[in-house]
Amino acid sequence: MDFHGKTHPKDLAAQDAETFLTHLAVAGKIFASTQNQVKSALLFLYREVLEKNPWLDNVNQVGY
Repeated sequence: MDFHGKTHPKDLAAQDAETFLTHLAVAGKIFASTQNQVKSALLFLYREVLEKNPWLDNVNQVGY
């Protein structure tokens, strides 16, 4: 992710993904539905592609 200095997603912790989602909601002022779509894409990436459990189930919606 460019947000985390172009670190490969497999090297990021769940908190990094949560920080990214929060940043999108606050700085990007995205709607909650868009935040959910990004979260779903991240979950797919981690679970299906990287075969890691991202523990993103507790991320709250902050979008507008």
